[in-house]
Amino acid sequence: MHGPIGCYARRVANEVRDIPPAPRRVRWRKVLGYRWPLAAATFVLSVYGGVITWLFFLANSFLFVDADRLERGPREPVEAVVRAVQDIDGTKSQVVDYEFYAEGHNYTGSCRVVEGAWREGQAVPIEYSKGNPNLSRIRDAKVDVRAKRFDPGQSFALLVVPGLLLGIAWLAGVMRLRSVLMHGDVGVATILDVKRVRFCLPECVSVRFQFKDRRAQDRTSRHWVRVHSPLGARLVQMMEMGRFEKAPVLHDRKAPQHCRLVLPSDFGGDLAPADVRSLPRV
Repeated sequence: MHGPIGCYARRVANEVRDIPPAPRRVRWRKVLGYRWPLAAATFVLSVYGGVITWLFFLANSFLFVDADRLERGPREPVEAVVRAVQDIDGTKSQVVDYEFYAEGHNYTGSCRVVEGAWREGQAVPIEYSKGNPNLSRIRDAKVDVRAKRFDPGQSFALLVVPGLLLGIAWLAGVMRLRSVLMHGDVGVATILDVKRVRFCLPECVSVRFQFKDRRAQDRTSRHWVRVHSPLGARLVQMMEMGRFEKAPVLHDRKAPQHCRLVLPSDFGGDLAPADVRSLPRV
């Protein structure tokens, strides 16, 4: 084969040959950028969500102090009148708002009651902290220390927990990619399409390619490649010329859908000694 096509075919063949045999030594910086939007979402939700949750907890910490003060301090019994009752959906609990007279003034209070059956206008026995009628509760009821607004439990469930789950998914993807680069079979992929990824920093292209696995079955896949990398520069050149060629690919032997386009330079300076037992058997 002669001419530019023959030269390019020889170059791809040399690149496939120059990729070191498994197990290869893979630098972490080569794989930590995998699906980086998941890592970014993990950071934002877990870190900032954790800070927000902590601030909500501090803002509502007075509820725990008031509950302890009411529980430990002297209490005065008095009779109150129920002003409003709110049934909590899905439970047998009620939030009871009441009004009472103590120490020369009228006071209002609210208390959560488990399995309550109070009605508006009904008399209800309460007790308040002696010297501080603003701290009160229905007799024998536990003080509700959950925040009515900005509940830290809700922010933890809505922000931190999803962030941790995304972090687990990102870490699993990173470990899978590292395994493919370390132990994957080497093949030749045909580039089918290259497109720029909009609104992405660092600049990336989305490449779609096809290759044959060790069972000679056609596999099609895609992934993102940074523009400012040797492989990215080659893909951009293909896109600008409108001529898509071939490139080396590593794929998992048992799950070929896990694959990655590579170049020998991706392993430069970090090559592990060749392991004869890991070479393909003919």
